[in-house]
Amino acid sequence: MKKYFISIVILLVCAIAYSAPGDKTIVGPFNGFGNISTVSGIVKATKPNDSWNLIGVKNNITASGKTITITGFNNISGMSGSAAKLDPGSNINGVHYDGSTDITIPVIGSVPFPNISSAVNPVFVPYSSATKDVDLNGKHLVNVNHLGIGSNALPDVLIRAIGDNGTLSRISMRGYSNDSSSSSIRVSKFRGTLLSPSTVLSGDSLGKFEVGGYSAFGVDGLPASIIEGTATEDWTLLHNGSNMLFKVTANGTLGPATALTLNQDKSATFSASVNIAGTAGTGYITLSSQSTNPTAPPAGTLLLHSATTQGFTRLEQDNEAPTNLVLGRDNVFIAKNTSGSTINPGQPVYVTGSTGNVPNIGLSKADSTTTVPAIGVALDSIANNAFGQVMHTGIISGVNTSAYLTGDNLWVSPSIAGGLVNARPTYPYLIQRIGKVLVSGVGNGSIQVVTAPFIGGMESGTTSSWQSSGTVTGTQLISNVATGTPPLSVTSTTPVANLNIGGSAAKLTTPVNINSVPFDGSTNIQTATANTSDYTSGTFTPILSFGVGTIGITYSRQVGTYTKIGNRVFYNVTITLTSKGSSTGTAVISGLPITSSSVTNNFSTASIYADSMSSGLTQFIDCYILTTATTINLAKLVNGTSTLLADTDFTDSTILVITGNYPI
Repeated sequence: MKKYFISIVILLVCAIAYSAPGDKTIVGPFNGFGNISTVSGIVKATKPNDSWNLIGVKNNITASGKTITITGFNNISGMSGSAAKLDPGSNINGVHYDGSTDITIPVIGSVPFPNISSAVNPVFVPYSSATKDVDLNGKHLVNVNHLGIGSNALPDVLIRAIGDNGTLSRISMRGYSNDSSSSSIRVSKFRGTLLSPSTVLSGDSLGKFEVGGYSAFGVDGLPASIIEGTATEDWTLLHNGSNMLFKVTANGTLGPATALTLNQDKSATFSASVNIAGTAGTGYITLSSQSTNPTAPPAGTLLLHSATTQGFTRLEQDNEAPTNLVLGRDNVFIAKNTSGSTINPGQPVYVTGSTGNVPNIGLSKADSTTTVPAIGVALDSIANNAFGQVMHTGIISGVNTSAYLTGDNLWVSPSIAGGLVNARPTYPYLIQRIGKVLVSGVGNGSIQVVTAPFIGGMESGTTSSWQSSGTVTGTQLISNVATGTPPLSVTSTTPVANLNIGGSAAKLTTPVNINSVPFDGSTNIQTATANTSDYTSGTFTPILSFGVGTIGITYSRQVGTYTKIGNRVFYNVTITLTSKGSSTGTAVISGLPITSSSVTNNFSTASIYADSMSSGLTQFIDCYILTTATTINLAKLVNGTSTLLADTDFTDSTILVITGNYPI
């Protein structure tokens, strides 16, 4: 009994701090404890109800050596007094009382106990003595308000991490599985509250990824480049439309602006020009061919795409009109229909006036010089007083050509306004060739449009018809002159305006003022040597210059041909550059062999084909010759005004083909 009594005394002496904070005197026989018993050699004191509080700690007291160990506690908040101490390195239920006056926090991994304040720092639990990493044993970390990494400053954002721009500034996430899935980072937009969320609305920002830097202020730096997703419709269970914005900050400005938008329809919208840089064949855009053409885009939009026909891929464009164009093949311009009725695709048209910088058009008819020359054919259906497209050269498809055979030549009809005929008109009608039938069909017909220059009763590339009109001494020549021996001859010293020569034995043998052109029954017309004052042909060298300078300009083709008939010169110019040189200024082609007429305002235009021009040149190109000149001016329409082309409109591989005529 004496032995047990001594143990109980030791136990009670060690427990004096539990009577009250700071009180080390035992009050009563056992300081309020009920029975004292020994269980398995351990002295244990319990209250009669077996439930008591000891300075915020609830459970049993066990004697161990010279200290009191509190085990099985479920709450250590509120521990105070002069002699409570948490033993470093013990489990979370090991609290030893040793009579000291401080409360210290033991190291368990590297995580301090929760809900314990410190007199040194009332905001944080000081844990500078941590020597080990934290292992949560696969458990979750929940209810964290803000998380700071690499800094002891209180973060005002959910997570703030501070590193050294090296390995301590990297975030890595790995996922392991035996399928094709991968790790992901998701930023989501919710309207409403946590307990009552609501769906996203059109225009809501869904989330951002920002890249920024420090610029004299800003705890987290200023955002300079942003990738942002936005909703493009009010979201439902089955409709979640969105786009992606890529924003950058231009030099000299503050705040990012959108540079690229990936739209909800999978198209891309650039806010500025697109530069493609590359060397050794690496700078290009690849366009994959489509099985069908895209639908017509909205007003003010141009679509470029590739299309493959019979194994050959071409670049095509689509605008607001229903007919797409093949670049490099189709030459099309805008005109206004003022004819009083609808103009249908494939009908030839002529100029009746202008509206601003756009020509007005009507249906062409080859019975009067007031309704010819035709300037092309309508590409699409053009309502009265509406604007539409006219093709000067190219291929028009989807027209009714069932009245003709494949390969037929087509001329402007002399009897039907806006009609085409496959029989060449004869005198007194006028002649202008429009093109050739490529496919004969009702809905799949196509025509190669080559609008020929109109030269009175003559046409380029065909045999001309001549009718006598003037004084012819002796006998007047008419069609199908009978064979005679010797051939019928005409002698005249006065000009003959129109002379129709036909038959197998008609021949001009005496010089006349039609350049003495003999016809000997062969398929060729030969030029006599006598009296050639009104007929001249030859070659010349066209010279391209910029601001009258030609420094460094080189060519792979530089050819000019001409024919002078009476008071008119017909010419053709072909130029292919290998370098546009370094000269700057307006573009002019010089070298015409004969000076144009001096009659005031008697200007002349021509047909022009251009390829490999500057990518920034999108306007309609034309050319003209002024009075008393041997140069060809090259121009474009800019905001309705004719403006001369400049060196910036050309490249080192530009191709120009010009065909025209002018008075002298």
